[in-house]
Amino acid sequence: MKRAILLLVVCAGAAFARGHHRFTRYHVEATAFSTSGITKAGTVSHVGTVAADPRFLPLGTEIRLYGAGRFDATYLVADTGSAVRGRHIDIYMRSPVVARRFGKRMVWIHVLHWGNGDVSARVDHAVHRRAVKKLAQRARR
Repeated sequence: MKRAILLLVVCAGAAFARGHHRFTRYHVEATAFSTSGITKAGTVSHVGTVAADPRFLPLGTEIRLYGAGRFDATYLVADTGSAVRGRHIDIYMRSPVVARRFGKRMVWIHVLHWGNGDVSARVDHAVHRRAVKKLAQRARR
């Protein structure tokens, strides 16, 4: 009996040490914006950034977007928005015409890395470079 209790305590401790399971794929509503400015993370809005509810996707989270056509890419959560609540993301786009055309869509996101509420300049620049490169490749097609 003592061995069974000891085994149960050890297994429970190991499960607690690993932390709780977080889902990594979500079906979310996506909209687009084109207003440049300073984000909640302190960076300038640019291609490769999205706004999200920090209770759903904390600042600094890297996501991969699927189901948005030519906008499928890797993005960084660098902003929050007054109208962005729950499972909703707002994608930055350079052109207001393209943002309006994007409209409102249901898309899939895959969380590549969970943020801690902060955005490092290194990660911000890396995501921006990848997004610009991917959009340039698609424009050539």
